[in-house]
Amino acid sequence: MNRQQHQMMQIVQKIDTFKGLDASEAGPLIRMCRFQVWQLSQIIYQIGQPSTDMIILLHGELSVTSQSGEAIGRILPGTSTGEMGILTGQPRSANVTAAIESTGLIIHKDGLETLMAENWHVHVKILRNMLNLLCKRLTDADVLIENYARLARKG
Repeated sequence: MNRQQHQMMQIVQKIDTFKGLDASEAGPLIRMCRFQVWQLSQIIYQIGQPSTDMIILLHGELSVTSQSGEAIGRILPGTSTGEMGILTGQPRSANVTAAIESTGLIIHKDGLETLMAENWHVHVKILRNMLNLLCKRLTDADVLIENYARLARKG
């Protein structure tokens, strides 16, 4: 493994979706990654599009917006986006745009599905990680809903 692949492996293993993968499990994942650069304001994902890949952001910042254009989140370096759609087959649920010039790794759905089909341990680890991620996002959403409800009662 060369230095660049080693650095990519360290990044990928820190992504919530891929936590717990050892070097032999993460290696095939690294080999399927494609490097990508996005320019300022470049549209990356649009609501309703098929979910065919996911992104691991290396540098920059991505903006996440709703159908109405309301800002609903940011993707920062060392995090991912698009993983839910490629694992569930659901279309994109938000718009994602480059807030500044950004770089990342793209993992295509077909490659990830093949990897998971060929290695049961990888499959289980990724699904367990996704379950934990979904639970965290649901808990975070519950807190936001409660805060909005509290504000509405006051206002």
